[in-house]
This record gives sequence, C-alpha cells and structure tokens, in this order.
Amino acid sequence: MAVQLGDIFLISALIFSFASAFAWAGREDKNRQLRHLKRWGPRLAASFLTLSLLLLSYYFILPDFNFLYVFDRASAATPGVYRLSAMWAGQAGTFLMWAWVIMLSALFIGEKREVSRAVTREGMAVILLGGAFFTFMAFMAGPFNPTMSRIGGEAFGSGVSVKNVLEGYKSAGFYVDGKGFVDGMGLSPMLQTPYNAIHPPLMFIAYGMVFVVFSVSLVYLVRGRGEWERAGRTWARVSWLLMSAAMAIGGLWAYEELAYGGYWTWDSIEAASILPWLTLTAYLHGSIEFRRRGKLKVLTPFLGVLTTLLIVYSTYITRSGIIKSSHSYSAASSANYLIIAVLALTAVAAYFAVKRTGWKPEPKGFNLFSQSTLLQLSILGILAAAAVVFWGLTGPVLAKVFEGADVATPPGFYNQNGFLATVLILFIMGVNGFLGYLKKSVLMWVSAAAVIVSVLFYAAVVPSSNGYVNFILPLILFSLGSLIYRTVKAWKGSGFNPVFLKKLFSDIAHIGIVFVVLGVVVSGALATTYDMTFDYTTDSGRVMEMGQGYSVRLDDIKVFQDASGAWVQESYVTVIKSGEVKGSGVLRMVEHRHTPFIIRGGSDVYGVFMGIQHQAGRVLAFFSFKIMPFVNLIWVGVLLLIVGMTGVIYLDTSGKKTESQPRREEEWL
Repeated sequence: MAVQLGDIFLISALIFSFASAFAWAGREDKNRQLRHLKRWGPRLAASFLTLSLLLLSYYFILPDFNFLYVFDRASAATPGVYRLSAMWAGQAGTFLMWAWVIMLSALFIGEKREVSRAVTREGMAVILLGGAFFTFMAFMAGPFNPTMSRIGGEAFGSGVSVKNVLEGYKSAGFYVDGKGFVDGMGLSPMLQTPYNAIHPPLMFIAYGMVFVVFSVSLVYLVRGRGEWERAGRTWARVSWLLMSAAMAIGGLWAYEELAYGGYWTWDSIEAASILPWLTLTAYLHGSIEFRRRGKLKVLTPFLGVLTTLLIVYSTYITRSGIIKSSHSYSAASSANYLIIAVLALTAVAAYFAVKRTGWKPEPKGFNLFSQSTLLQLSILGILAAAAVVFWGLTGPVLAKVFEGADVATPPGFYNQNGFLATVLILFIMGVNGFLGYLKKSVLMWVSAAAVIVSVLFYAAVVPSSNGYVNFILPLILFSLGSLIYRTVKAWKGSGFNPVFLKKLFSDIAHIGIVFVVLGVVVSGALATTYDMTFDYTTDSGRVMEMGQGYSVRLDDIKVFQDASGAWVQESYVTVIKSGEVKGSGVLRMVEHRHTPFIIRGGSDVYGVFMGIQHQAGRVLAFFSFKIMPFVNLIWVGVLLLIVGMTGVIYLDTSGKKTESQPRREEEWL
C-alpha cells in the first residue's frame, strides 16, 4: 500500500496539472466547471506534489530501505540531515522538486491575480503544462519503486532465484528475513556536507521559478501579445539571485571538500550551471532596454525562453550519463525526454522569433557613448561568453554521440576563448559608470587610457608572467572605479530617495561581480604551489620552510581503519608565518579521497595530504600546499552581489517609484 501511495499522489498531480492547464487555456469563463477547475486544479496539483515530496522525505528520514530510491542513496550510518539531502542526489528527487516549485509558482499566480495580472491565461496554461511535464519525469524516474523490483530484475538477468539473490544481500547486511531491507548503499562522503544540503535545492528552486519567465516569453513570441517583461521581471531577478547563491555555495563546496585546490575547475556540470545564468543575465539587461526604450522586444523574450531550454539541456547532460564529471549521475533513459523537449521548443521559439523580428536601423547615427548602445554591447559580450560555454559543453556530447569517444573540454578552452568577451564586458561597465557624469571628450580620453594601460601591462609582463592577467587587471580597476564614482555622484545629486537606492543596489551588485572577477584573476595568477616531503622517522616536530615567509611543522601521523573498514591516514600539521602560528589542523586521506586543510586570511593556505610511502625503512609523508592571495575577494563579491540584487528586488516590489526617465544623450555628452 505504501509503495502505491506515492505513485497515486504523482498520478493525481499529473491529472490535475493537465486538467487545470486545459481550463486556463480556454477562452470563456461561462462554464462553471471550468471556472472551478481553474481555481482548484492548481491547488490540488500543488497539494498532491507536496504530499509526494513529504512522503519521500519521510522515507528518507526513517529511513525505509524497502524503497529503491532510498536504498541507493542512504544508509543507516548516514546522519539524519544528510539522509534528507540525499533525496535530491538523484534524478527522481530533483524532478519532483522542480515540478513542485513550478506548481507552487502557478498556484501563487492563480491566487494572487491582483499582483500577477500581467501573466495571461495562456502563460498560466504553459506554466501548468511545465509542472505536468516534470511531474511526469519524476514519475518515470520511480521515486517510490520498491527495492524488491531490483532484486527481481537481478534474478531474471542472472537466471537464478530471487531467494539466491537475497542471500547475497543478507550476507552483506542489507537484508534481514522478516524485516526486509535494513540498510542501504549510503551517500557519498563528498556529499555529506552542509553545502550539499543547500546548493541543489537553491538551484532547482531557481530553475522552477524561471519557468514563469519561459512561459510568458514563449506566449509573447507565439501570440504577439502579453506584458512579458512586467510579468517575468521579479521571477527573473529572484531566479538569478538564487542561481548566483547556489553557484557560490557550489564553489565553496568544491574549494573545501573536493581537494581541487580551487573553487571553479570548469568541470562540465559547473559549466552547465553557469550557461543559463549567463543567458538570464543577458535577459535582465535586455529587459531594461525594452522597459526604457522599447527596444530588443524579440531578442529579450527569446532569451527568456532560451534560458529554460538551456537549463533543461544542462539537466540532460547531467542525467544522461553522456559525459564524465565529478558531479554527473548514472545514465537514465528518462533523460531522453529532456532532449526531445529542448529540440522541439527551441525550434518553435526560433521560428516565431524570426517571424516577429522587425528590426530597423535607428534614424540617428551610431553613437558609442550612449547608454542604449553600451547596454546592447554588454548583452553581446554576455552572449559571446555563453556561446563559448555552450560549445565547450556540446563538443564532448557530439564526440560521444558520433564517435563514441569520451572527451573532456580543458579549462583553458573556457579561459582563453572567453577572454575577449570578459574584456568587452569590463570595458563597457567602466565606460557606462562614467557616462552622464563626464563630458564626451573626457570620457573618450579616460576610456582610451584604460586600454593603453592594459596594453602596457601586457607588454611589460607586469605584475605577473601571464599576459592575459596583466591586460585585464587595469580594466577591472577601471570598471570598479567608475562604478564607485557613479554611486558617489548620484548620491550627491539626489540623496537617499527610492530611485537612487535602486541604482545604488544595482551598482552594488555590479561591484560584486567585479570583485568576483578580480578575486578569480588575482588568486589564480598569484597562487603558488609547494610540494613538500617529510621523513616521519626523523622530521616529526621539525619545521620546514615553504616559501613567502610560510613554514610547516609536521606534528604527527596516524593510520587506522574506520568503522566501515576503510583505511584512514591522518597528518597533524601547524602552519607558521614569520615565526607566528597561523593555524593547526588535520589533513585526512580516506582510501583515495583527500580532505583539504585551509587556513583563511589575506592569503589562504590550502593544504592536501597525499599519503605516506615506506621506503628503505623510512616513512615518507607527501604534501601539497598552495598559497592563494586575495581569494576572499570572491566571497566578498558574492556577498555584495546578493545584497545588491536583494535590494533591487525589495525596492521594485515595494510599490514605490524606482524608475526614472533616462536623461537625453546630449545631456550626457
């Protein structure tokens, strides 16, 4: 009965999702039954999805290993909070959460029509169909399938009886007669962190909310009507905010748990997460241009559609098992439905976007130093960066499909090919910050000076040996200085009114992005790695010089087996700088998994214990230490970004007037 209950909830949610979508798509409200269905359909669909999610959570918390999804991802030894987070470690849980967020979004829009009138009935119908699609995906993934279904499959495939297969599970301690399955496979130790309890749900809540943007944008492209920008504005901003926070938490997780020695390695799944973030960023900038000047009225909604399609495409890459990644999941046949949906909807959106494109040249001449031109150029730069990421993701997929080869895109591909796009974006941010506050002649000289300094830094190989880093550093400072200058000048001119505060928070978000770029560039360029070897038989307690005034003392080493029988190697070290102890800690190596040791400060000291070897009666301990200066600028930038966008969202939804008419170009120049 319990096995069927979850499936009943999902099927009920699917039925009411489709039925309410049909009701909302109807032209007339004269039919009383349809009116009731429009109101109660989303309520019932959301309720059944909530019950499904709660029921699955309950099975994980117990835990009940008689359900295959729980058996594969949790164990009796897994802590309770991580058993719950294991729920979204597989495709069934993530699809279920995705459907749930979409349906809650539809429910909010349906119940709060006074604040959601810009969402047309067709848009509401598309949202509900999206909820139905991901409910179907969750059902196909089988979150409530019994574990015995696998036993039967193994017995059939091997030609032995179910009883014989169960004997193997009994001997491994997974199954007990009369009780059923009493233990499971467990969650990967790398995923048993607070970051994993936060990172995936934030990302999938963002993915669910941005589906509203997809829906109203698609309806506009197809039907040619609807207030798509006003309807999707807050949803897009909140989604962007959550995506940004989720990626930052993922970066922290990689930095502290995966022993990469870095926060971002351009792993395929990392690239897949930043791709829709880039197109959504372009959408937000295009919305400004449309709202203020009525331009980009086809490109911007197309980007709203494209963002969700790229999210689904990224999910296909994640779930299909088609690429190799430290984040990827096992192959799943249901992932094929995702790529079919992406191809079909991309064709529809592209057709209507081309059909509705009626671009005509502006009657005035081209003016580089205008806010409109700079905004459109920034969108071009963002989309160029997105194109690089898309090709970096798609290349390995094509190689796998057509050649059967496992190919990984190297990090250098993204860094080198995305360099020009990053330079363009930073330069535009710098020019735009001064626009309206400097005369045209002065602005031209300041902009030219920034480029000249960049070229000189590149030629002089200063301050690092990396020419790309030297070229981009002056542009980072140029954009940062201009944003601060604009904020100060705007405050002196208007004071703390809502219009200024919104601009202030917007500038804070942009300053945060510049800080992130600055932290990435400087920490990457100036990071220094030191490989060290201690002879434990003679060097225990000895201080060994590392570099840059740092030294390391090896205090102790322990080797033992943990409760699961895995061999654990622990080293106890103390890091010293200029005679002062900066920190002490334990570096662990469990089997082949390394847990890094980090001392935070102006420069982070990042250490990894590589294990021990016995050589000619000696015990050699191997370490890799990395000194990473200014890496904390990244986390400061993320905080500023979150504060800035949160302020913009709050002010824009407060009912106060926060938009001002753009000043005439002649006044700016």
